[in-house]
Amino acid sequence: RYKYTGNFDVRYSEIHQGEQELPTSSLQKDVIIHWSHAQDGKARPGESFSANVEAGSSNYNKFNSYNPAAYLKSTFQSAITYSKSFTFLGASFFSSFAGRHSQNLQNKTISVTLPSVNLNMNRIYPFKSTKRLEAHWYDKIGTSYSGQLENKIDTYDSLLLKPSSLNQFKNGIRHFIPITTSLNLFNYFTFTPSINLTSRWYNQTISKHYVPTIQDAITDTVYGFKIANDYSFSANLNTKIYGDFIFRKGGLKQIRHLLIPNFSYNYRPDYSEDHYGYYKDVQTDSLGNTEEYSK
Repeated sequence: RYKYTGNFDVRYSEIHQGEQELPTSSLQKDVIIHWSHAQDGKARPGESFSANVEAGSSNYNKFNSYNPAAYLKSTFQSAITYSKSFTFLGASFFSSFAGRHSQNLQNKTISVTLPSVNLNMNRIYPFKSTKRLEAHWYDKIGTSYSGQLENKIDTYDSLLLKPSSLNQFKNGIRHFIPITTSLNLFNYFTFTPSINLTSRWYNQTISKHYVPTIQDAITDTVYGFKIANDYSFSANLNTKIYGDFIFRKGGLKQIRHLLIPNFSYNYRPDYSEDHYGYYKDVQTDSLGNTEEYSK
């Protein structure tokens, strides 16, 4: 009884105009859904589910509502989220699965993201051992993980449930792995290097080519699994320098000052270079001018 609260409401209407036997008659069918759900935090510790949904036909309020606020409403928006925390092989994870929807009632465009998945792992130290009494430098090497999956479509509400809309979904997966450590050099310097690894997975790319008859470049969608990887490196070196002024006479005994010099270095390759294959050039006009684009 007390695990969750919410409500669910579905309304359907049919409006007939004119005599059904006459060719001038029309039938207007509309539907609207309202759904809200909130789970109590004590119901399932480490797990939650929530929903706030308002979706339906663009003309439902226009033909069926006597509420001025509903009649003048211009958008429908929805969000459904499920999240869960768990432990796997000694590492702590947090995952979430969501669906989002935004609908413009004026121009009848609709945007749907389903699903949107996130998975995050807390920092672990894979080389650290509890059996060794003496700590080594590689014990401080730590890493974590975050991943996102998204499947999204932008179209018109009348086309959303058509079989042809399946080809209009844009989706991808992103993996991100940071690797960091902290080292003590010569007892006075702290050296902190880090490497960030990113991998993006796509099931479609784009290809542009120049068409002389229209004197412009057009874009084609190329279906097929592709991977784009990149990495970056950074390093910081810092130390602390203390200085003291000691006074032999007077009420002021001592002044201490602290200087913290910091040196940093960052590197990321230029992925627009040809050997990476992530970017291409396409002719844009009859004069032979070109522009660079990402696949």
